[in-house]
Amino acid sequence: MYTLSGFADEISPKLDEQVAQLKKLNMKYLELRSIGGKNVSDFTDEEAESYKKVLDENGLRVSAIGSPIGKIKASDPFEPHLEKHKRVLRMAEIFDTPYIRFFSFYVTKETRNAMKAVVLKRMAALLEASPKSVKFQLENEEGLYGESPESCHELITTLKRPNLRMTFDFANFVLQGYDTRKAWQLLHSTTTYFHIKDGTHEPRQILPAGEGEGHLGEILNEAQHNGFSGFLSLEPHLGEARKDGGFSGESNFARAHRALVKVLKAIGAEYN
Repeated sequence: MYTLSGFADEISPKLDEQVAQLKKLNMKYLELRSIGGKNVSDFTDEEAESYKKVLDENGLRVSAIGSPIGKIKASDPFEPHLEKHKRVLRMAEIFDTPYIRFFSFYVTKETRNAMKAVVLKRMAALLEASPKSVKFQLENEEGLYGESPESCHELITTLKRPNLRMTFDFANFVLQGYDTRKAWQLLHSTTTYFHIKDGTHEPRQILPAGEGEGHLGEILNEAQHNGFSGFLSLEPHLGEARKDGGFSGESNFARAHRALVKVLKAIGAEYN
């Protein structure tokens, strides 16, 4: 069974507009990245509790904290980032979700091999500073140590933490020229969450599910037959894509939702 979620800040920075659109689409979950232009890692407890109350009143839950943890240079100071990590853990507690998005630090092609030990040490420190009940979802993305399918697999198998698993982002692989089918063969056993956006490598563009080179239908069909049960989180990026997030607007978010539902219906998948 697939459960639909999405980055609601792609709808609007305003919480009331996020809530209205999610309800219009009959979605029960959102992946929380920002509200009012403020990142979740910067929320005060009071802000978070007030937002949680609004979500509760509207029958909405948080599928994951869309955190920025691990999205700094591997050479940047670590202690301030560790403090931000502690705030993210607190947000997961307030918003009642075990899932936290997790990144693997920016490296350059020239420094990649030299920084491997630093990346692993920092990721291990972040994991060790967290309750075992928290589930960290490693996301593949351009410029990070975990950009390629092979590097993501390397990180997860080297760290060997049961609470570190994969968030498989189709478009982020496609944009870098990686074949998602080969990526899936390597990462399927550790994937427990999906980010839904499609795309093409040449020309480099982001598209709704099923409209690019990501083979979403094929992979999601295989996942369901293998017993996958979890979240498909819309991250459309149809208006703007940035390193710290993206934006789509109400109509494009709805378009992305329709495209995903079309894919799921085509493969006979159960979803809610």
